[in-house]
Amino acid sequence: MTGETRSGLEHRKLSSASVEEWSREWKKFKCSLLPMDITQLPIFVLEDITYYLRGCDLAACATVCYPWRDAFNDDFFWRRLCYRDIVPYLAAVDNHVKPHFQLPPQDSDTLEELCEWRICFMRQAHLMRNWYCARYSLQTIYTYDSTISHSGHVLHDTGDHWLVLSTRSKTQVWNIQDVPYMEAAVVNYGESFVAGVGPLMLRASHNLLEVFKPDNLLAPQNNPKFDINLTFACFIDTGEKLPNTVETTSDVTKVIAKSHDYDFKNPFDYFTIGNIFVGYQPAPSRLWSRPRIHFWDLTTGVKVHEEAVPRICSQCIVMKGDTAKPAILIYAFKSSTFKNRNIRLSHIYLYNIKTMSYTGFHADIPSKVLWWGMARNVLVTRQERAFHFFDVVAGTFLSVKDMDLKMNVGESDLEHSQFLLRTHLYYAYKYHLQVMDIETQEMVFMFDLNYIIYSLHNVRGKFMIISSKSCSEVWDIDDNELVFKLPYLFITDFKIDSQASPMRLLAQSQNEVSIINFW
Repeated sequence: MTGETRSGLEHRKLSSASVEEWSREWKKFKCSLLPMDITQLPIFVLEDITYYLRGCDLAACATVCYPWRDAFNDDFFWRRLCYRDIVPYLAAVDNHVKPHFQLPPQDSDTLEELCEWRICFMRQAHLMRNWYCARYSLQTIYTYDSTISHSGHVLHDTGDHWLVLSTRSKTQVWNIQDVPYMEAAVVNYGESFVAGVGPLMLRASHNLLEVFKPDNLLAPQNNPKFDINLTFACFIDTGEKLPNTVETTSDVTKVIAKSHDYDFKNPFDYFTIGNIFVGYQPAPSRLWSRPRIHFWDLTTGVKVHEEAVPRICSQCIVMKGDTAKPAILIYAFKSSTFKNRNIRLSHIYLYNIKTMSYTGFHADIPSKVLWWGMARNVLVTRQERAFHFFDVVAGTFLSVKDMDLKMNVGESDLEHSQFLLRTHLYYAYKYHLQVMDIETQEMVFMFDLNYIIYSLHNVRGKFMIISSKSCSEVWDIDDNELVFKLPYLFITDFKIDSQASPMRLLAQSQNEVSIINFW
């Protein structure tokens, strides 16, 4: 017998006192293994734990026992899982897609009532389940008279949902909550830009901006109004608001007929970022003039800033990007001389709307910018044959991702064939859907389809719509699985509005809008 074994046996010869002490310690250890009352943990510890849990995991925790149910039945844990902008709507509107949403029965004598935000999450989960199970109803709106140029939507907390359409001759406001019907139709002054921002709708034509609330219309079915009460109207460039006596679109028509401030010749470019309206005014023919950008706060009706573009850009394009930050990209595509060769470059500038100032970032790249996005201070631009990556803070060029072959004309919508989700860039190339980490510029994964991808759309970070010339499909982003195929109406040259609420999927064609209702 070795010395090591002998010493081990001697160690096991315990006195009676040592045995009793060991038994007490063992009982304490076993007690520590029993299920812990989670309510004893500090709230910040529970907060850190639930940060990594999905909704189904949080619901599973609430079914363990009574103390756990009470601990997790708190609005604090469920609020972060909900889409804040659709919570009032889901609470106010009964869903029309079967099976209808119903709260589970509960024994009020023994169980505490479910917290408010958990019920909100249950409604949202039912809505998402309708997507996964392809449960929806389809409706179509026809304008008949002419092609739709712009559209926008407004979702109101009271449960009403509106759609504003701009054709060559009219601006139409439709209530699409139940059976779609037209509430108003007013004559356009020219080609008009329309959009929805929060509870407001706007119409912009040349240098004129009109803002109104669709919930003030309240027109009965089959009896649309031909005049709209305005919240305010103004001239974009001068910052002059029309007097309070101008209350309707008819009043505006009378004013601009006598006014010299309305510019019929120089159309503006428009878009909205949050509650900020951006109007880009091209430079007149005079050589000493520069293009200007005008910023209006739609909620207050005040012009907050006016900015001139860099002097190098006599004619430029202002673009809204795929980013959570309030920023716009300004670029000018012009000829330059390099080593005795004539080449065309895009001069890029980044503008921060929050601070109303240029960021200091500037870069020159070949070819036109078709799309751009930004996340974690990494700027991505899409050209016809490549992606370029820049560090916005350092102002340096990171890398370029070249496409092997040039896309054939008509095979892909290059402006809508990619989107940015957190730090992952999803982009289409021929039969492939590729995902790249923009921080490392390395491929994460790729999968193939049996058709050439025409466009990609991101729906709330949960679904993506992959379209070709022959089909349109809804895919789950997390699992990369096909959920369902869209109806044929969503295939023939439709422009899908993926920024709309998840209750409805809107697709715009030449003179019609198709609506898929999921709630």
